Amino acid sequence: MNVGFFIMKSGVEPGRKLVWLKITLALALGLGFILSWRLWISSRRFPLAPVITNLPGVPFPLDYLWFAMVLGLLLA
Repeated sequence: MNVGFFIMKSGVEPGRKLVWLKITLALALGLGFILSWRLWISSRRFPLAPVITNLPGVPFPLDYLWFAMVLGLLLA
């Protein structure tokens, strides 16, 4: 079977498919962030796992701001 044949016969333009792919990926990533929001906030009860040893932790009010900005960037 030729998969490309079925993709072209679907009647949807490739540009429109890319738009739907972008929307789907942004929603999936956004929902993943929202469902695991406590992992991305520094004010929690379990210790943080540093990515780089010299990288300082994000202070309390800025972690919420950065998390909101990451979610906002998904809307772009």
